[in-house]
Amino acid sequence: METIYEKFKTYGAESLSNHELLSLITSNKESAKKVLDHFGSLRAIGKEHFQSIAFQSGIEKKEAERLNLCFEVGRRYNTENLSEEIKITSPESAAAYLSPRFRDLKQEKFIVLFLNNAKILESQLTVSTGSSSATVVEIKQVVKEAIVREARSVILSHNHPSGYMKESAADINITRQIKDALDLVQIAVDDHIIIAGDQYISFRNKELL
Repeated sequence: METIYEKFKTYGAESLSNHELLSLITSNKESAKKVLDHFGSLRAIGKEHFQSIAFQSGIEKKEAERLNLCFEVGRRYNTENLSEEIKITSPESAAAYLSPRFRDLKQEKFIVLFLNNAKILESQLTVSTGSSSATVVEIKQVVKEAIVREARSVILSHNHPSGYMKESAADINITRQIKDALDLVQIAVDDHIIIAGDQYISFRNKELL
């Protein structure tokens, strides 16, 4: 009888079912079944931290760690841009770049994009990671990094893991504080993008800047 590994060697990874793929990654068919039965889909597994995978499904921690690493490789592959230059000139292009980076996160994360004079992305920085409903942003850090990186403008961004499609009073307040601080050093805030599930909010579109 042909083993899963032999099937993989003969026909390639694309020939394997989800259960077979997870069986090879974890080296345990029973663990693969447990995790699939509990979470129901690969995407649901990919949203979880390895400790959560192990605790909820009952598989070994080392097996959960392997799964977590594989999903992280997949996320990075999916978000890696083939172009050396990423030009962000509109809320739509900003959301297209940011959405894959935020979509499946269960915690709020605040990311700042640093752009040059031609609106080309030079670098980015995760300023903070918070709970499922809040994150704390240090305004001084944002200003310092923008100056050090010689940015001409920035795009602020964070996610709403709940999928709630409305900016909060806190979102508006932190945006105004960062904008006021950056205005003093002549660095513009082009937008603040909030990713909420498969949708987004643009402060520029809503005239909140």
